[in-house]
Amino acid sequence: MLSRTRSGHFNFLNRVRTAAEGRGWQVELAAQTDDPPERHVYALHHMAGPAHQRVKVFRRNYYYPFWHIETQPQRWRWPVANATFDPLAIDPESARRFMVNLRRRVLGSVPSDQRGHVLIALQANLLETRSFQTMSPVAMVAAIAQTGQACIATTHPNVVYSQPERAALERLTSTYKNLSM
Repeated sequence: MLSRTRSGHFNFLNRVRTAAEGRGWQVELAAQTDDPPERHVYALHHMAGPAHQRVKVFRRNYYYPFWHIETQPQRWRWPVANATFDPLAIDPESARRFMVNLRRRVLGSVPSDQRGHVLIALQANLLETRSFQTMSPVAMVAAIAQTGQACIATTHPNVVYSQPERAALERLTSTYKNLSM
């Protein structure tokens, strides 16, 4: 990421850099550290960093090209996670255009009226209930499968799952005929 930024191929950070320099700030690209920034220095870290009043964290939202800058890396602690959704405050035509474009980019040629299954995109720690979850991912898959709706669970390509995690998923797919992997 640092090399992409230095070569000008990271659009989000290009924009942040341009905005900061446009306000007269000096920008230095450096490797991340857990140390607090020096006096009169502000830092922007990717997904982690020291908890410090002059440090902000950026991370990609769920879909590119959207990024978020916050004081902490955990999405479930961001103010937006606790915000009340008011559908009447959203312009329906803007929302429709956004969803059509997002669907086209993420799903490609899949027809927008195609329905029939629930996609369950799994990440890591399938047997644990983490602080931001109400149940473990395996329990979530079971709860969705129990509805009878056709489900497709996908594992994360960059995660190596333990034997107990793989066995739990295999048990679920043999228990629920509407669930596939």
